[in-house]
Amino acid sequence: EDIEIAKASKNTEGQQKWAKGIPWIGSKTASSKPSTKLGLQDLKGKWKGSMQAYGSTGGAVVAEFDVKGEDWQWGSYCMENVNAVGDYHPNEGLHFEKFQLDAGDARLRIVGNMLGSKQDAQFRLTDFPLS
Repeated sequence: EDIEIAKASKNTEGQQKWAKGIPWIGSKTASSKPSTKLGLQDLKGKWKGSMQAYGSTGGAVVAEFDVKGEDWQWGSYCMENVNAVGDYHPNEGLHFEKFQLDAGDARLRIVGNMLGSKQDAQFRLTDFPLS
């Protein structure tokens, strides 16, 4: 099943306006026409920070990250600021000390734990355009 990424258009102030759906999820289509899919190789922008993964053969792989990005572009989607600090353990899940994504006026913030036995992550999405 093909997934198409929604296209963004500019409003009169030059800000991006999303057609339908959530842009990074896209919309499922039943059409038979080929779709252009975005991959990690399409992600452009500046970043700095560190990611560290460690473990042993046959054992759990644990990861820690502290990554900051600026002026990221993924196809027609732009993110001015991306910041993620936290860690991952296969038994404990993903822990965000801080996750923030800024795209135009839209802001996404995540703090807490998910994908493990402790589920207390808090999500805050503000100024997200719905039309």
